[in-house]
Amino acid sequence: MQQTNDRPRPSQVFEQTYRDYLSRIEALDFSSLALRLGGLEITGGLEIPFFGDPHRITRDDILDPEGERPDFSVRLILLKYILLCPREVPRTGQWSPYHAFKDSGPLTVFFPNTVEAPLAQRFSGRLEDFDQASCKLEGRTPRTPLPYDRCYRFTPLPRVPLLTALNDQDSDFPAQCTIFFRETTDQFLDCECLAILGGLLSRRLIAAVDFRRGVPSAAGGGGSA
Repeated sequence: MQQTNDRPRPSQVFEQTYRDYLSRIEALDFSSLALRLGGLEITGGLEIPFFGDPHRITRDDILDPEGERPDFSVRLILLKYILLCPREVPRTGQWSPYHAFKDSGPLTVFFPNTVEAPLAQRFSGRLEDFDQASCKLEGRTPRTPLPYDRCYRFTPLPRVPLLTALNDQDSDFPAQCTIFFRETTDQFLDCECLAILGGLLSRRLIAAVDFRRGVPSAAGGGGSA
């Protein structure tokens, strides 16, 4: 007799999680949240830029600028950004690597191997490509010079900037890349979402170079770049 598997499919789990998070924002004060999150209050919800693209978050759904649902990872980040919003906007604090956050433990191997290492490998010996990819994603050089060959600041969410620092290969060491977060970032997103956000930035930077060169990219999306 053929056995049936009653376990829900991943898509069903994602949808259940999504609906659960949406239900949690129903009673929130969107006017107050808009000020603290750097978004805009709209009818029945908020508009929050994600990598510069305005996303509409309401009690019913999340839509990108084209009126489509973004990937689940993007929706998860936006909902966590709203649900974890602190009562007051904290001072930005210093830049910190991912492993410095107290709850990063389970992902401290995943993050350098899956998020940072692909950037170092792809842009090793290709600093000009890194410059162009960063500019394409509206990266900005920090006001204060930092001791790296290349350094760009990105703003995927208004209160969650990221800093991508790259040292190119030399005769002694391979290329290395580190993504930094403000030390207060974990007041807006948990470490799982920070890892997802870093991964989205990493893949978008790599995809930006592939697109410019006309090479089909296998890099994952997660919403419009």
